[in-house]
Amino acid sequence: MKKSLLSLLACGALCGSAFGAKISFSLDIESLSNAGGTEQLSNQGLLVLIVSTEDEVFQSPVADTIVTGDDQIVATWDLNKVGPGTTDIALFEGGIDYQAEWEGGPLALVWFPGLSEEDMTPETDEPFGFFSDANNLVSGHSWRMPAPGSLLHSLKLFTQSATKLVQGGGDVPDGIGAAAYLVGTAPTAPTAPTEISFEPKGTTIEVTWEGGSAGSGGYLVQRKGDGDPNSSFETIGIVNAGDPNKFIDPNVIPGAKYDYKLISLSGIGFASADQVEDFIEALRSRIIAFDSRAKMMSGINKRTIDLSVTGSEELPVLLQAIGPSLHDSGFVPQSRDIPADAALELYYGIKPADVTDRKIAENDEWDLYEDRDLIEDVMRDYGAYPMYNHPGSGDSAFLALVKEVAGGYTAPVFDPMGGEGVAVVGIYDVNYKEENPSETRLTGVASRSFVGEGFENFRSSVNILGQVPMTLLIRGQGPWLRDLSENDAFNSDVVLDNPTVTLFRLVSGKWEEVATNDDWGTANSASVAQIHAASDAVGLPRLTEGSADSAMLLTVEPGIYQAIMDGVDGETGVAQIAIFEVPGM
Repeated sequence: MKKSLLSLLACGALCGSAFGAKISFSLDIESLSNAGGTEQLSNQGLLVLIVSTEDEVFQSPVADTIVTGDDQIVATWDLNKVGPGTTDIALFEGGIDYQAEWEGGPLALVWFPGLSEEDMTPETDEPFGFFSDANNLVSGHSWRMPAPGSLLHSLKLFTQSATKLVQGGGDVPDGIGAAAYLVGTAPTAPTAPTEISFEPKGTTIEVTWEGGSAGSGGYLVQRKGDGDPNSSFETIGIVNAGDPNKFIDPNVIPGAKYDYKLISLSGIGFASADQVEDFIEALRSRIIAFDSRAKMMSGINKRTIDLSVTGSEELPVLLQAIGPSLHDSGFVPQSRDIPADAALELYYGIKPADVTDRKIAENDEWDLYEDRDLIEDVMRDYGAYPMYNHPGSGDSAFLALVKEVAGGYTAPVFDPMGGEGVAVVGIYDVNYKEENPSETRLTGVASRSFVGEGFENFRSSVNILGQVPMTLLIRGQGPWLRDLSENDAFNSDVVLDNPTVTLFRLVSGKWEEVATNDDWGTANSASVAQIHAASDAVGLPRLTEGSADSAMLLTVEPGIYQAIMDGVDGETGVAQIAIFEVPGM
């Protein structure tokens, strides 16, 4: 979304009286477009700031004049004089002479894509856009005339960077920045929906509504929870006018209760509807843990675990790297190799120039953790591997706070001395038992490791807690690593060329097979198009059609599942198991 910054800087004394005082504004404006939104016109036309001085109501432009009644023009900006493609526009001029009757009046912006400072006379049917925010739905200063002497009073339209409407980002109604009205035809104000309905749909809540209109704007979908009596509605999404009157809320907590509110919004104004008296309880399942078991090696064979998290709140997680104690605990036979040490680190997934800027946490000896009592309590409370039974083992663990970030997180596990052997990495949600758990949740993991034969094959598990089924995308990625590899790091000598993945469910202490796949484009639980759509939904690059990678798209009941990867015909090499919750499926 293009952002234009227009600053009109004041000169002269800043004084409390209107006589001789100046005022200035800073405007962040939406990308401007034609009525249909098909053509961007951000560097075209005349932008006019107006104030209503008496009746709080703006009059629509008419032929030959921009303002009528008690409306007055405060300032104009000619966008035609700004170079095409410019994203930040600064116009430095003298301040505006303040008029006493302006103070406290509502402000509005009118945009005429066909006018300029040389031609400020609109004709009948001249297209124009209009925006006012007397009810403070957006960030920035109030859309009312400030006191005389104010510098850079900040008015912000519905820009992606400036708006406070959608928590954690998101889009805005497409029509807000459009020249959607015609001179001589009075714009129609939005009306509120007449009825709101919502229904749990397993992993989501579906909100629908009837009646109401939003003109060229859209509907803001707002939500609040039942856990905090002081909670307020927050916008969680936007539906554009003309789209179906339906919104699917994917970010709900099992057992939590929510109320919803709809706001019809256009540049002319807004109307809200909050007709739901009872909170609705969400039905959802939640991933509470991932773990993987594989051979820990070094160099190109080094194990890494990529973690995906959904939600803007911070979520406490416990990470464990378990190797040296696996013999003593009985999880690995004495005849099998285990590493003498297991170190674990956590990084942001996107790589800045300085790797130290990415590092979040690290540990080599779990019992030297800064708060050993706390981490022991967390292990007990959330059923994690009992490292407290193996003091001084050389296993590692730490607690961290995560939330949704671009690129996710990556956790390498390794023996600092270069040793090899089978090790287990666990990642636990250590918040879901709280009375009001975080809405942020674990949604996916992609574990990369060397895949050996027999006991040294590759296993990745997921623990799903909840009331309803969950759709999982499970991919066994070998050739895919080579396809995406930079500098041919994962070449044919390294990659597992033909992985096969089988999913098991733990039932009464025994593993029962659920499904298996060898080549993902054949004999599969889903079509190629469905696998592509699910990959897009979770943010994974698509598999190459016809490749020997494996993939399954399965809807499963809550429980503990394990995906086991082997190489066809005993082949070995580096590969990755990805397990992701697919929203809305």
